[in-house]
Amino acid sequence: MKVNFYLKNKTTDGRYSVVLIANLNYHRYRYSTNIKVLPREWDMKRQIIKAKVTASVLNEKLNQIANYATDYFENLSLGETPTQQSFKYHMDLATGKKQPDDNSFFGFINRFCLTANKRMNPQGEFISYKTFKKYGYVRDALVDFEKHKRQTNNHFSLTFTNIDLAMMEEFKVYLADVRHLAPNTISRYFQCVRLFLTSARKQNISVPADETQFKSKGEKVENVVLSSEEMDTLFHLDLSNCKRLERVRDMFLIGCYTGLRYSDICTIIRKNCINREKMLITVHQQKTGGLVAIPLHPNLIEILERRNYELPSPISAGSFNKYIKEVAMLAGLNEPVELKRHRGGKRVLTTSPKYKLISCHTARRSFATDLYMRGVPPELIMIFTGHCSREAFYHYICISPEHKADLLREAWNRPLVNLSPPSR
Repeated sequence: MKVNFYLKNKTTDGRYSVVLIANLNYHRYRYSTNIKVLPREWDMKRQIIKAKVTASVLNEKLNQIANYATDYFENLSLGETPTQQSFKYHMDLATGKKQPDDNSFFGFINRFCLTANKRMNPQGEFISYKTFKKYGYVRDALVDFEKHKRQTNNHFSLTFTNIDLAMMEEFKVYLADVRHLAPNTISRYFQCVRLFLTSARKQNISVPADETQFKSKGEKVENVVLSSEEMDTLFHLDLSNCKRLERVRDMFLIGCYTGLRYSDICTIIRKNCINREKMLITVHQQKTGGLVAIPLHPNLIEILERRNYELPSPISAGSFNKYIKEVAMLAGLNEPVELKRHRGGKRVLTTSPKYKLISCHTARRSFATDLYMRGVPPELIMIFTGHCSREAFYHYICISPEHKADLLREAWNRPLVNLSPPSR
């Protein structure tokens, strides 16, 4: 192996950076020393800085850097192939440019969160901002859980060693009783902790526990949907005197008749993805990346014609959810609805007028439920909603107890089927 120094990258004041080049097995490894000199101050043959006040100090530093590089290559394991990245990391540590990674529990999680925006999802795209923020929420919950534990044990600290099933059960109780989180949110927090531990293991950090066992069961959340009659009520509601509410109503009905997420609705509005010749909306769904072509519902065609095919400009989801409740109230969607939720480990029953429970996601659920009740095969509906599994799809199907009772009455009124075996 040979180690040499060269002058590279001229700066504005005429000086050059002194760069170390290490050659090993026909591979070259570069490292910048952060030392800059003028060409006349550099002895190319001896590869040292010529005499000046600081020459001896700088030459000693160069000699030390060369020794660091030599030590790195001499201490490689048999058969190990170094990379430029690993070489630079070692040299940064040796020269003090970089501090060793903090591989404590929170040190690793903090590093994970700082670099999470460069992680890729299964579709090969950078993770969404929403997912990036979720990592931070879970980290903050773990920090608060540690503080909570210190109320009874001053010396308690979360470590990779003491994260086990028993500790995760305590964490679950904390999230439910102290933070009052719903079961589905707790389940997502557990999923995130598993990701932290799996990533740490992949970076050769010792994680004694089997993180795949860290699970918390969610629940099927009860939600409201609109029937086809209620969608028609919204469609015929006269909002010509209030453009703000008319715009929100029309955007909501786009969701009811396409099944698209709110982010995708905003996409088709911005990009105008409507094919007027084929009467189709064609869009790449943001969450899944899948391309879907959705036929225009007759009511949606009328909305678009009324607007001369100029789609309403999108607004924030927060404002949308606020205004759509106002629209639903004006439409008279005020029947009382009782919903079950779990908060703090307890079941809570709440009753609210229907319009207060409507949000942008209600449109997507209404689309799926309406088609399902019309007998459309789930596999076909899933193509439009973008669901990859039946389990996830059925979370969107919300059939009211009254309609279930009607289905049972219809079954009672059907003639009996003769199931007796045929006579021989």
